[in-house]
Amino acid sequence: MMMVVGHDFSQGLLKDTLTMGISRCRYFLSKMATMGLITLLQLLMVQLIAFLGGVIFGGAGPVQWADWLAQLLVYVVIAFTEVTTITLVLYWSGSTTAALAVGFLALLAISILHVQFGHISLFAYTDWMLAINRLTTVHSNTLGAMMKPVIGAAALVIGGGIVNGLRFEKMSL
Repeated sequence: MMMVVGHDFSQGLLKDTLTMGISRCRYFLSKMATMGLITLLQLLMVQLIAFLGGVIFGGAGPVQWADWLAQLLVYVVIAFTEVTTITLVLYWSGSTTAALAVGFLALLAISILHVQFGHISLFAYTDWMLAINRLTTVHSNTLGAMMKPVIGAAALVIGGGIVNGLRFEKMSL
């Protein structure tokens, strides 16, 4: 995350990039697309290593490719909430340290609060760390136990993306 967004931001290179004729909107969208692709490829690599390890140690079994793809896409959406949160804090605070700290501590705090106050339904939509444990309930035709966390993650990614884009358009470089 910091290699894609933070370096230009912390080194003050945004002004140089934007004076070359690239609009702020295109720059922002290209950075988010790059982060989306990096997130997808990293999670794909993790899945591939786990699959190969399973084949080596457990033998080849039946693979439900549609279910695997659905689980991977849900995993990407949930992981992208972290990117959105870090970018949101970075653009509003201007501090890469604060962005990383809040990005990781927010997920931890939400999980702790969910365990302590499980009766509050909001946490079912926002606790993405504990939701990853239920990823195996996702199938090609249903989100299973992941429905609420996916709705919350999609809302954060879309809403946070809009807020981040608007903030990036208005911020001084």
